[in-house]
Amino acid sequence: RQLPPPPSLSFACACVASQIDFVECAKMLQEMGFNLFATKGTARALAEHQSGVECTILTKPSEESSDAAAKSTKSAVWMVQEGQIDLVINITDSFRQQNVSDGYQIRRASVDFGVSLISNLRCAELFVKSLHACRLRDAASAAGVPGSSPRSASIEVSRAATDPGDPHFHPMHILE
Repeated sequence: RQLPPPPSLSFACACVASQIDFVECAKMLQEMGFNLFATKGTARALAEHQSGVECTILTKPSEESSDAAAKSTKSAVWMVQEGQIDLVINITDSFRQQNVSDGYQIRRASVDFGVSLISNLRCAELFVKSLHACRLRDAASAAGVPGSSPRSASIEVSRAATDPGDPHFHPMHILE
């Protein structure tokens, strides 16, 4: 039986602060086996921070050209339209006209073609960290580590707090 290809994620952070904040999450995504795509600025920021994150560079809509030499780099919008991207993380904190326009076109393509989209840095960080924690728990469960099964985790959660008014209340998973 053939395994499905790893999911592909595209991410672009227009603000330098967002790029720096997302480096650790990009490392986690790569560690989990995701194919990562980024615009030039985000890829440059990852390289400058010696993150070790490898990503394929995509062009922004404003950088697209009809020139055959420029076609060697694929467009972020084209990749979304062709179904080559499974999730777009597009953070725009900079309100320069070109950043707003490029980000809008990428987000619009995501919505139009049914590709999941995260446009908030904090939500993106929480999503990646949650996914990473689930993968670690699943790996531990598969390895037979005691206390790592979803059932034992739900028992611990129900013991920890059962009052929704408690600030340490941990909501249970919908299937539990």
